[in-house]
Amino acid sequence: MQQDAFDYVVVGDVGGTNVRFAIAKDPRIHSGPVVIEHFWKSPNKEHKTFLDALSAFMETISIRPKRGVFALAGPIKNNTVTLTNHSSWHVIGQDIQEHFNMERVDLLNDFAAMARSVPELSPTLGGEGFTTISKGLSLPDRPIIVAGPGTGFGLATLTPQPNKTWQVLRGEGGHQAYSPTTPLEADVFKLLQRKIGYVSIESMCAGVGFDQLLETTFEVFGQNAVKHSPAEAHELAKNGNKVCDAVCRIRANTVMTAYGDAVLASGAKGGVVAAGGVTTALIDYIGAPEALSRFFDRGPMSSYMVDVPIYLITSAEAPLLGAAAY
Repeated sequence: MQQDAFDYVVVGDVGGTNVRFAIAKDPRIHSGPVVIEHFWKSPNKEHKTFLDALSAFMETISIRPKRGVFALAGPIKNNTVTLTNHSSWHVIGQDIQEHFNMERVDLLNDFAAMARSVPELSPTLGGEGFTTISKGLSLPDRPIIVAGPGTGFGLATLTPQPNKTWQVLRGEGGHQAYSPTTPLEADVFKLLQRKIGYVSIESMCAGVGFDQLLETTFEVFGQNAVKHSPAEAHELAKNGNKVCDAVCRIRANTVMTAYGDAVLASGAKGGVVAAGGVTTALIDYIGAPEALSRFFDRGPMSSYMVDVPIYLITSAEAPLLGAAAY
């Protein structure tokens, strides 16, 4: 048992809505690909604190790892983080270390872990663990953008290093300013701006901004606002509801514009790896010609974008793999 404790690392993926834990053999000790064991998922709202959630997971396993690596949706400072979209959870690495008698605990941003999972999922980008949104040619020596909306909007750049390792550059790309393109988007933007002031990419496509976006779009259409969940709105859109269809198109177009902007800003000819529950839910809209045109049509730089591939991560274990590898 003691040997197991030092052989294993407990890993976590903590978003604004759900928390996921697992254990993995410590990559510093065991060669070969990272393998996740005892995958566990639970809604954040079922646990008062992060420590409560981790305790609930630890009760399901017999091994007590001596190291923890946790990917969390928020900015990390001094191994401490308050979740951006679940602010009642303030997580401190030292507290985890002491509570569970660990020798070391590292906190990292969730999209840093998501990005780091890409080379662990498949030696060839677009292989197992991915589905293709748009085919292209991934250049092996160029950066890869890993981004997408869930509760919030995460963005990271994965850069290959000369020694065959990877560097992850994490930013707050989801909080960049939103820019409308169509007359409808401009009308929604103007009304939303009057309500909330600064309108970010995240507020237009991620879960945190959905209710406000739906309400505002109803108003632009001259209709009384009706509350729907994202899943309900998507279903209504497929059945011909014009307001819900507009919301789905606005969200998808915002996502694809953000992906294209990130490629241009970082020279990410390695491709784009989309992630997050919203991208998966809106895949029909994401892959539609209207949204794809937002990615590829870049005026005089359109030729630069032609061969940039776009993939979607399909593995639920991805951030956990990335945390272990990171």
